[in-house]
Amino acid sequence: MAWSASSRAERRDHYAEVSSKIVAALEAGAPPWRRDWDRSVAASMSGFALPCNGVTQRPYRGINRLVLGMDSRVLETGDPRFLSFDQAKDKGYRIRKGEKSSLVYFYKTLEFESVADDGKGDDKKRVPFLRAYPVFHATQIEGIGPWAAAKPREAPWRTPEAVQVIADRSGLAIEHHGDKAFYAPLRDKIVLPPMASFRAAEGYSAVLIHELGHSTAHPSRLNRWEALKNRFGSQMYAMEELRAELASAYACGTIGVNSSLGNHASYLASWIEVLKSDPKEIFRVAADAQRISDYVLEWHPEYARAAAAERQADTERQAARESANGRERDQAEIPPAHVAAAARGMSAAEAEMER
Repeated sequence: MAWSASSRAERRDHYAEVSSKIVAALEAGAPPWRRDWDRSVAASMSGFALPCNGVTQRPYRGINRLVLGMDSRVLETGDPRFLSFDQAKDKGYRIRKGEKSSLVYFYKTLEFESVADDGKGDDKKRVPFLRAYPVFHATQIEGIGPWAAAKPREAPWRTPEAVQVIADRSGLAIEHHGDKAFYAPLRDKIVLPPMASFRAAEGYSAVLIHELGHSTAHPSRLNRWEALKNRFGSQMYAMEELRAELASAYACGTIGVNSSLGNHASYLASWIEVLKSDPKEIFRVAADAQRISDYVLEWHPEYARAAAAERQADTERQAARESANGRERDQAEIPPAHVAAAARGMSAAEAEMER
């Protein structure tokens, strides 16, 4: 089946679909990034309770972590693994007949050549566009073994002391007094209620991570200063709160801290209004939240070293792929049949028939 102009026109609006799903959860009063979990179970899963690639075991990031984290199969089974059609096939597994795929999202870049304004040469314009790729949860796959929790690895950022290490190395002043938790941007400090006022140590850690996320808005860090200048009550600040909420959930999920805070109600209406008016905003917010989470986590020296090693490995893998395949000549090439099928909501069996 050709990937024609008409099939492109039928392509689903991924921005609208994802945004609608998030809005529905918010309207139900259940932000999808808020999850309670059993501490012993979370610990036994050694950090991979986060939705992850079933082959590489690497957790998904950004919008994909949020979307796949809403999958009921992850919550009900505790199995966080997703595989692509080809990954399952390469492993000798088989997607069960009639199973529907979930989608993960990524950006590709279309490159256009156009005559420069002065007519003397060609300009190259690069336009990012959203693509989706189908993945299947482990429970949809025949032949895959049961989820076996990984044995705890040498990961010092998954210890009870990790949050304190991060806070100490942030360089921020952290004061304990009063009955409110907040980041004071002009003084570049965090104020928290006394530690004894928290019901549990995890609650204190989650709030501290949340405020550390806000602190990355400082111009000396990730510079979201405009959001901080437009303080409480503004729509811009409400979205800054959403970034910090998601970043806290991402960071706490990585280090194994329960991040189920309960102070989001006052922002729900603003979040819903923005996401309804601009379906792309949740993608931008999720990307910002991932950057915030990465920044905060890299205050832990061991995590920073591991992240740097992973980035280097990614760079080397990318260089190897480019060397083997050459530079892409057409960024809008025909996708594999199962990709196009999943984008139209077809099942695994239907996709396989097209191959």
